[in-house]
Amino acid sequence: MRFIYFAVAITFLLSPILAEDNPDSDITLVHRWSLNEDENGLLQISIDSEEEIAGLQFTLQFSDPNIFLGTPVTELSNDHVTVKSKVDSNELRVIGFSLEGKPLDLETPILSIPMLSYKAREQSVQLMIKDMVASSPKGTKINLRVSDGIIYVVPTLPKKFKLEQNYPNPFSGDTRINFDLPEDAIVNLKVMDILGNTVKALRKGVVPAGFYTVLWDGNSDNGSPVSPGEYLCSLKVGANYHTMKMVVLR
Repeated sequence: MRFIYFAVAITFLLSPILAEDNPDSDITLVHRWSLNEDENGLLQISIDSEEEIAGLQFTLQFSDPNIFLGTPVTELSNDHVTVKSKVDSNELRVIGFSLEGKPLDLETPILSIPMLSYKAREQSVQLMIKDMVASSPKGTKINLRVSDGIIYVVPTLPKKFKLEQNYPNPFSGDTRINFDLPEDAIVNLKVMDILGNTVKALRKGVVPAGFYTVLWDGNSDNGSPVSPGEYLCSLKVGANYHTMKMVVLR
């Protein structure tokens, strides 16, 4: 989904926990950030990304007065990255960038942050990460969205409208329907039988430009499983209609 959200806090519980796909979300997870604590008490920040990243900025907040976050350091493979940080009360602000525009090596953790405790920890430590910003090697901003504890990194807006064939197809359980919107539009996405009767309304209303993945569980609007056979997925965008065939197996 194509949104840019900043100054939105998310919470990591350090035991550790990784960001995972949200089954209730219709957003495609493109890239994933994770924050983990290793056996030496270092917070390791990793990025799982298909897109090159050459700079990042974020703020870590912590509410435990017995916790102190030290100066972030890079792995050897990322020693070309200049890192600046500042601790202010219960916040650690970090910025990392490559003066040459060289992308980060994402095969290893990009940053390690010492986490010191003035007392022995007997429970998980709660951190909040906010103000996430990332940039490409060309210096362009990479769009971020925060939702349900997951940081989504989304590529640039699509250049044209596209409705992709659902996958899997045929299917007996769930299937995913992908469509791209190059601009904001009034959308009506639904499943119909071969006679044109509406079986399931999937998405309706004004939808911002972006890449979308909608899940259909094979049930009708009344919640009952549909009969096996052929169905039509209809997508109306403005005055234009687009359809594709789907096959349900039981």
